[in-house]
Amino acid sequence: MDNPVLRYILIFGVVAVIAFLVSLLAVWFKKHPNRSKGNKRRIRMPKVIPFLAWPVLVVGLLGLLASFAASSEDAVAMPIAFGVVTLAGAYLLFIYRNWYVDVGDNEMEFRTTFGKEHQLAYHEIVSYSFRDQGFQKFLTVRGPKGEKLDLSISQYNLPPLMAAIKFHSEHGRWPLPGEPR
Repeated sequence: MDNPVLRYILIFGVVAVIAFLVSLLAVWFKKHPNRSKGNKRRIRMPKVIPFLAWPVLVVGLLGLLASFAASSEDAVAMPIAFGVVTLAGAYLLFIYRNWYVDVGDNEMEFRTTFGKEHQLAYHEIVSYSFRDQGFQKFLTVRGPKGEKLDLSISQYNLPPLMAAIKFHSEHGRWPLPGEPR
């Protein structure tokens, strides 16, 4: 392409279309959370995670196998690089399989990306904080035994937890089980 202005316009257009499609996906994922089949209150990571993880894992494994037939000058770099890609794909599948959050009227239950399950009643919450990161708003909740839930409230809609936090900010204490909010 000889015209640099046309080239930059084309690149900008492609990036704008991709950004628009990603934002549409984000809105769709917020409106349609990935709920567990066994427990409808339990929200899991978006289903796009395994759709991204499987190709990464397969490409990593194929590249790892192909790296053993590589020339001697690439004998060290290729297995390391494709090993990292394989581990990244496996890690994405691992965290998709493990992580969930289940927010009820009086307590929340969640499992970390490494599979450790926690149950935390709202009146047991030691601290919480909000932060902005990029275009998302995050909430960090800490429990008395070191439990920590850190998630994007822009992505995950958790009305009971947000109502309990609002109650805490208005009354200076956490709502007791069964207390109206």
